[in-house]
Amino acid sequence: MAYCARRFAFACVACFGIISSVLGCTRDSEAPSDKPATTQPEMGASILSPNVPAPDCPTAAVSIPAVAEQAFPFTWPAMPRCGGQYMVIPGTDTATWTPLPSADAGVDASIPSNTTSVPTLDINGSNFNGVITPCATTLTEIARYFDNNPSANPDLMPPILLTDMSNPKLSDVVPAGSGLVGNVWLLRQSLVMGNGAVLQLHGTSVGGDVDTLLLRSDPDKAVADFTPADPDAYATVRAEYGGLDIQSTLITSWSWETPGMAPGPDQVTNDGRAYVEVRSQQGGADGGGPPQESRMEIGDSTLEYLGYHNGASYGVVWRIPTPTDGTLELFSVLHVYGDASNSHFLYNYFGGYTFGAYGMRFYNNEFAYNIGYGLDPHDSSDDLYVENNHFHDNKTHGFICSKRCQNLQVRNNISENNGINGIMLHSTATNWIVENNQVLNNTGGGIVLWDSSNNTIRGNVISNNQNGILLLAGSSNNVVEGNEIYGSSSYGLYAYIEDPSVAGNGHPTQNLIVDNVFSDGGTKAINLVNADQNTFDNNRFTGVTGTTVGIQASQGNIFRGSCVDGGLSIQSTGAGGISSSTIVDETSASVELDSTSVVVAADPAGILFDSNDHRPNTVSLAGSWLSIPGLSSSSIHLNQLPVAVLPSAGTGLVQVTSWSSSAAGITLWPGTTDQTLQVSFSMLQPSATYAILLGGATLASGQVQSNGQAQVDLPIALPANPDAGLDMQLTVK
Repeated sequence: MAYCARRFAFACVACFGIISSVLGCTRDSEAPSDKPATTQPEMGASILSPNVPAPDCPTAAVSIPAVAEQAFPFTWPAMPRCGGQYMVIPGTDTATWTPLPSADAGVDASIPSNTTSVPTLDINGSNFNGVITPCATTLTEIARYFDNNPSANPDLMPPILLTDMSNPKLSDVVPAGSGLVGNVWLLRQSLVMGNGAVLQLHGTSVGGDVDTLLLRSDPDKAVADFTPADPDAYATVRAEYGGLDIQSTLITSWSWETPGMAPGPDQVTNDGRAYVEVRSQQGGADGGGPPQESRMEIGDSTLEYLGYHNGASYGVVWRIPTPTDGTLELFSVLHVYGDASNSHFLYNYFGGYTFGAYGMRFYNNEFAYNIGYGLDPHDSSDDLYVENNHFHDNKTHGFICSKRCQNLQVRNNISENNGINGIMLHSTATNWIVENNQVLNNTGGGIVLWDSSNNTIRGNVISNNQNGILLLAGSSNNVVEGNEIYGSSSYGLYAYIEDPSVAGNGHPTQNLIVDNVFSDGGTKAINLVNADQNTFDNNRFTGVTGTTVGIQASQGNIFRGSCVDGGLSIQSTGAGGISSSTIVDETSASVELDSTSVVVAADPAGILFDSNDHRPNTVSLAGSWLSIPGLSSSSIHLNQLPVAVLPSAGTGLVQVTSWSSSAAGITLWPGTTDQTLQVSFSMLQPSATYAILLGGATLASGQVQSNGQAQVDLPIALPANPDAGLDMQLTVK
């Protein structure tokens, strides 16, 4: 037995650093939320969580902390009209700022009627001696400066006009059967707001003048003074140090010059397409001046068939310029702003895209049928609120935020039927709260973390995806708590390396997965490949057939307090020269190991474990552990025993040789002289009398507590023959 003692002590030393650093970890408590519940958007059918049965085991409450909300909706400040400001007319006199008359002065004679050579209309607030005065304008006010009587030749139309559905001159552009109603405007050339100018695109239902805005989108069709390759052959609405205020309006691309195609939304994107964008910029001639920031507010509107594959032209875009100095400093001094609520983003290249955004709120919107992502905040888009939206039927991800996105609140959304993932945190996304979302029927993952850390994924229903939750590419220190994950075709939770070039060689590490329900999974409920030191606490498993947990080339992962019919089952293998080591603190578990794997059953309170080959437990002040080395074929069954042993000093070995509620046999191999063992028993007959004997002599006796427990401190000395050990008996009468 001396050899056995040395063997188990050595196995413990290899894992003890993990045991001591992980088993004792705690998390800060969180204050309960007093935030009222919000309702789901009614924009499409969705699957609700079924009543998933689970074993009767304790579950810690999932606390949801209150969070600071931003002011919403945004209120534009009072501004003068832009009629007395300036309009830049490239193509007429590009070197001159052409002053416009006041609102009552009519058309400026210096602007030719039926203008066809104007690639961009620039509306600006005043800039008097460097002092910017913002202004607001409408399509009606802008159109006043052009001949609004279209001729029979579409190429001679003014750049902006209010269409008349009964006008036969427009029958080839906006047919009477197009389904468009109300005030329908046609924009033939791009419109850019600058120097603080704000374009108000308000529907007639809210007192505005535009119910539908058609953006010309025939980029492969030459018009007067344009070449076919000219990107300005399609119209855009942009703000560059300005604003767009869109309320109760439909905005769509509109093509009417493509041979063989009826007029309608432009559904071809490989030759460019109309889009809407606001862009902030640095002031000054050399870009070193103060920030010149832009904003776009969208409410109760539909923006569809916009954008193509270009970072500034994805469809509906909020952005700052791409830094050119090789640093990220620009993101700390320049931002773009806005909100979108109660709106629909459909059939765009990306439903919505941000770059360098700050403090935006996306609330109660629909992002659907988009060619790429539903909503894609990007590069340092921080402190965003994404709530009550419906992401569905997008070709790739429903929602993704990529590259240094920090402090996002993603709550109460539905993301379903998307071509890849439902919700994705990508490339150093940090400090998010993703909670109370429904993530359903996505082709790839439900909620995916890729190289992202310090996030909380909590209280979500994640159903019928290929993988419920993915932890990838070095994602670490995340909390996955209180989620309901069921019907995954592959894995309920899958953690693997994917990209070894990210921090930590790409190993997902030190994540806490606690109080989740895994139900009706596919191959395995949990699968870990090159994922280290993750903790799985108090999770429930129902309807899981076969192996519960697969582990490959992963070290130091901990499983505690799982609630699963028949006990937790683990299959552990090494790969690529990397062994696997796992720590379990489970009531019951079966482990199947290859020759490179080891499992350590460990408990900080000293609860002892029994294996089907009755291996001794090592005990110390840090708790108990039982090491199971790699095996080539057979599996080991582990059960927690109703006995706990903690020595006063040093280490020792303990083996329970028999157990019942009225008698037990225990063999001890003390590690030091004059040890005192704190021995606790449970599951005894309440109020009965117990006695503990050693070598026939009574060491202690007493009465079992009403909860069936008894605890005694026993002084133990080394036996004369250490290899023989000390045989102790418990009797209960």
